[in-house]
Amino acid sequence: FSSTGSHDIPSEHPQKISTSRCFATQQSCTEVINEPDETKHTKIKKKIPAKKSPTKKSKQRSNIDEKALKVEVERTQSFEPAWWGNVLVNATHPHIALAAIKTTNNSKNDKCYPPIHTLILGTHPSITSLHQSQYYGHPLNAFWYIAGDCLGFRRSLAVSEKTGKPYAYFHEHLKFGEENILDYADQLGRLVENGFALWDIVGECKREGSLDQSIEDEVPNPIRDFCEGSLDLGGLKNIGKSVKRIVVANGTTGGAYFVKHFSEWFMDGKILAGEDELSQRVFKSIMNKAKKANPDGFENDAIKVICVPSVSPAAASLSYLQKREAWETYCYTPGLSDVESWKKNQILHHINNTAKRRAKGDFDTLATSPKKTKSATKSTRQRSPSPSPSKVSNIPQILSRDLAKLSPHNEWIDLKIPPHELRPSATLTTGQCFNWMVVKHDEFGKCVDGNEILSQQSAWGTHDAKEWVGPLKNRVYSIRETPTTTEFRLLHGPNDGAKEHLEQYFRLETELAPLYDDWSRADARLAKIASCIPGVRILRQDPVECMFSFICSSNNNIPRITKMLSSFREKYGIYLMDIPTRINGDDGDDESPCIGSMSLFSFPTLSSLASANEDELREMGLGYRARYIVDTRDLLLKR
Repeated sequence: FSSTGSHDIPSEHPQKISTSRCFATQQSCTEVINEPDETKHTKIKKKIPAKKSPTKKSKQRSNIDEKALKVEVERTQSFEPAWWGNVLVNATHPHIALAAIKTTNNSKNDKCYPPIHTLILGTHPSITSLHQSQYYGHPLNAFWYIAGDCLGFRRSLAVSEKTGKPYAYFHEHLKFGEENILDYADQLGRLVENGFALWDIVGECKREGSLDQSIEDEVPNPIRDFCEGSLDLGGLKNIGKSVKRIVVANGTTGGAYFVKHFSEWFMDGKILAGEDELSQRVFKSIMNKAKKANPDGFENDAIKVICVPSVSPAAASLSYLQKREAWETYCYTPGLSDVESWKKNQILHHINNTAKRRAKGDFDTLATSPKKTKSATKSTRQRSPSPSPSKVSNIPQILSRDLAKLSPHNEWIDLKIPPHELRPSATLTTGQCFNWMVVKHDEFGKCVDGNEILSQQSAWGTHDAKEWVGPLKNRVYSIRETPTTTEFRLLHGPNDGAKEHLEQYFRLETELAPLYDDWSRADARLAKIASCIPGVRILRQDPVECMFSFICSSNNNIPRITKMLSSFREKYGIYLMDIPTRINGDDGDDESPCIGSMSLFSFPTLSSLASANEDELREMGLGYRARYIVDTRDLLLKR
């Protein structure tokens, strides 16, 4: 295997099998023709009937070599593996045309990408894919439609170029509109920048047509070398050692080819079948043998091999929605969860390194500026650390299972917004607004409604949370972040216009990705950290609420600001609903009653604040800020 993706072909298998021979007689001959969908790849010999009636001698000659009249095909090679290194950083992958490279400027080259966690394997490129130099290039192949639904883009209009009619198999089920259509280069870039890689099981073969069942005389790609880090990828090694899962894209047939060429990998205990029903069935025989060969069990870091429904248009027994559900469950959701965890570790690593550098005085500003001498009294004074709310006992907790019992007729609604356009975890509880409360899931690591819930690790339990509840105007929303999108459920208030209200609140009419690109080009430091904080948005808050929240934030911290504004709402706002709470440490049993409840109120209007006075606000804990709130109220009422 070379960096250009070519393979050395054994001498007994010439790279191109000539089909130009002519079995000419006085009565018949052959000519080479190309089938419409197989240009340059499959050549067929077609008999041309003779004008004269054949003689007995010519009949005998025409039957000499019947096999020579059968289809003869060229030996084809698969593409080189696609990963973020050769697609986005170096842009050396053959599929990335120079005209399409708009993500390889200098600011992008410094971007930090996640380790490869998932290797997606096709069997061998179809004739259409080879002709177009694209993975899964056939317009009816479901791969890029599913990837788009899971990663926040749309492959195409899903309309036939010949008839002008929509592809009924996909068209009505795609999550994103025409404004989210990306060209192939950008689709590939979106996939690999999230830690996915593409390749094929079969590196080269002879095949008539595009069906996997027709593959003959195949040579596999060095997939094990890739995953074990011994494959040289343009001078780089160890790239694939981070792979956690291999996803076989073409169902049972693809699984059979994988077992055929990589059975020893199973037997060595370094890979094992996924837990899903299809993988267990496809790999049952080889797994039984592997278990006998490894009586002490498989290695702890063994790669899971997952067989998913085929994306080929020839595999029509399952609907598009069934295929998408399987791919999302076993490929994209766990893969994107790995990326989220990696990003959080990157942020923590950056924070820890910054603290160490500060302690050592390694910053340029510290190195060039004279150090100020502090008095002995000040140098020995230490602030007593404030206890983290997540570590204090008897703190009321809002549990997801309790919220699920409220307004059960209202289901979760998908905002259909990809992670790079909105991440509530980086927007709602980071000091921009103070009306959202973290919802705790009862058992971390398990799935709720098919979405994996990650452990909360930060001090306030906010940045690692995945669900929040809070009031907006006269409604109460529950918002949930998944690896692929953001969903909401209405707990209180009118259903009509609820989605539009939330879209306006998040300002989803503004596309965020181009702004990130512009800012990254203008600021080198932001370019390095932008990938770790995707989807941060400036909220469109109610002006009155935003103004008074800002006043309360003076010389303050987030928990205390939140408490002040909660009292402010309760005193002057309109009651909306109660939500159940439990005391920290309660086992959360369904049979045990909730310990208490929390009342939610709308933010007060200027008219409802008309009677508020400074002494009253001071008693609520607003301190010196009470005077500024009263003065600001009076100014606004005069206007």
